[in-house]
Amino acid sequence: MRRLKNGVCGAGLLIVLGAAPCALGQAVAQNAPAASAEQSLGPLRAPLAVNVWQWKGLRVETIQFEGVTFDAEDTLPKGLEQQAGVPLDPEKVRASLRRLYASGRYRDVSVRGIRTGDTVSLIFEGPPRLYVGRVQVLGIKNDRLTSLAEYGTKLTPGTAFTEASVPAGAEGIKQSLASNGYMAAMVTVRATEDVANQQMNVTYIVTIGPQAKVGNVVVEGNDVGLTTEEFRKKGKLKQGAKVTRDTTSNALAKLRTQYQKRDRLEATVSLQKSTYDDARKALDYDFKASQGPIVKVVVEGAKISRSRLHLLVPVFEESTVDNDLLNEGTHNIKEFLQQQGFFDSTVTVKVIGEDTPQEMIIYSVDKGRAHKVIDVTIAGNKYFSTDVLKERLQVQRADAYQRSGRYSRRW
Repeated sequence: MRRLKNGVCGAGLLIVLGAAPCALGQAVAQNAPAASAEQSLGPLRAPLAVNVWQWKGLRVETIQFEGVTFDAEDTLPKGLEQQAGVPLDPEKVRASLRRLYASGRYRDVSVRGIRTGDTVSLIFEGPPRLYVGRVQVLGIKNDRLTSLAEYGTKLTPGTAFTEASVPAGAEGIKQSLASNGYMAAMVTVRATEDVANQQMNVTYIVTIGPQAKVGNVVVEGNDVGLTTEEFRKKGKLKQGAKVTRDTTSNALAKLRTQYQKRDRLEATVSLQKSTYDDARKALDYDFKASQGPIVKVVVEGAKISRSRLHLLVPVFEESTVDNDLLNEGTHNIKEFLQQQGFFDSTVTVKVIGEDTPQEMIIYSVDKGRAHKVIDVTIAGNKYFSTDVLKERLQVQRADAYQRSGRYSRRW
């Protein structure tokens, strides 16, 4: 390439926008005078050598596009600010680059200029922006697993495609299958570009492998309260049973229920890790558990069934004891009594033996007299009908669904 005295390459000039410049653009930038300028173009940055201004006013002979193909009916090339047959205007070139990038056809775009005598040929070039097309997962016979694997790819047709999304999709499929017991699944990928539609069709071919079995179970903790065999039995972790997506969650739920039956309301059970043994085709579990203190919940002054008490007092569900949960239980018990017609009832709570091996939560209830809402009357309403107002009242008369009605002095 012959270097001219004024710094302009005899082969032409390159203006790079977005991506790193090619060898010709680098040569121009390096050989340009110190008075070069840099202009921000939003998502793009354009290093513009001062030499481009020397081409201003030369007639643009042709405009070509490389990397992206425009058909005859596409209006974008004809809508660019810089057109062939008119003088070159650097500001119009910048505007044309912005429009091409904003169209979504290019991942990044640059323009190359080749001077021939008193005319210039402009070439806009850059890698095309592709979008996700058809996504297929083959090799899985179970429809539910196929749907989970397709969701695991995180590829949505019509969204922007990136090279990194393909291997990420394969990992997502493996994770989806692993959570359902297929720990040794293998995934291969075939990506096909649809040039006409600017899409990338992706096909994942899955070798699902064997479904893992429940292997060894290890329980760590100083106060588990159960032997390993009891722990395995209560958690339905039978040796050799098939591993499914619900194996772990069901085990934890059943074990917490077992502890609650023993009044161990603050018991904790968690899965530390699970390890797949490829030789045995088995999944080994490592749990950590602590049964905690005995916590009894007692209601004095009212008869409430244990099943109802479990619904009213959130300590049972949350497996912990704190003031917020205790006060929420107080509110729920009072609401329940009001539904029974004890509108003036009061409920207080206290904890005995806190931070000891045996705790007791006592809800003291004063139900008061039972009442019944016989009728609700609205007088003086001029702007709304009585039915509309009654629909918005919390006070309700007794009926077949609420035998005592609904009422509170706080309303």
